Amino acid sequence: MKKSYDKIREDIAKNNKDIIQFAAPLMWSHVEYANALIARFEADVKGSISYG
Repeated sequence: MKKSYDKIREDIAKNNKDIIQFAAPLMWSHVEYANALIARFEADVKGSISYG
């Protein structure tokens, strides 16, 4: 997400862009959040299984 915002900032500074489109960075933040939730869920599931 930081990379996307840095690219937007660079484009605006070079006058290549005069509007901000932040759907892609917002999408990536949702993907990162979903991955974190999945990782936490998997850790919780593995921690609750008894192997002995």
